[in-house]
Amino acid sequence: MGKLSLTMVGVLGGGGASALGGYSIYSMMQPKTINEKLLREGFQLISDIKETTKLDQAWNKTLDRYKVEADNDSRINSKDHQSLTKDEIVQWCKDNLGKKIDNNLYSKASKWCVTFTSISEKLSRDSKKLKEDVSSLKTKYNSIPSNLQAEINKITASEGDNKTGEQTKAWCSSLSKRAFLNEEDGHYQHIINYCI
Repeated sequence: MGKLSLTMVGVLGGGGASALGGYSIYSMMQPKTINEKLLREGFQLISDIKETTKLDQAWNKTLDRYKVEADNDSRINSKDHQSLTKDEIVQWCKDNLGKKIDNNLYSKASKWCVTFTSISEKLSRDSKKLKEDVSSLKTKYNSIPSNLQAEINKITASEGDNKTGEQTKAWCSSLSKRAFLNEEDGHYQHIINYCI
């Protein structure tokens, strides 16, 4: 082999080793578990809350959110989402946060295992409250678009003059348990337009 050939082999070999080293460092820095990825992306895990009262409140808030937001893609088991318990969510998070990253599990964990701000909390910060008076909510009901009225009409309430007011109050309460995403979010806008 000539000097030029040996020099080329050395350069190529060194470049390959450098690339391999760079890839090794890159792969070591990438999160390997759902837990690591959530933390890397700035989420706070509920399980990391130290104070018992706050921890319990966070899990209860997540359960309330689960009951209004869970759909076929985000359910953590086949059980009806209305009958799921806080302990089942806690256990699901314990069982899955240490697993290797899987898009489906990650999506669920990013909803049910992390802290979040509810719409209710956002309203409170902005000094806004849900209407309590069912007669005024009955009046508001008439200004609600028909597709949302159909949703409200599915809610069970006692028969009477204020039935639609009671249904609207329950609908508003349910919406307020959802996660606050941003001020343009449809659920938040429904609350602002029809519930306060």
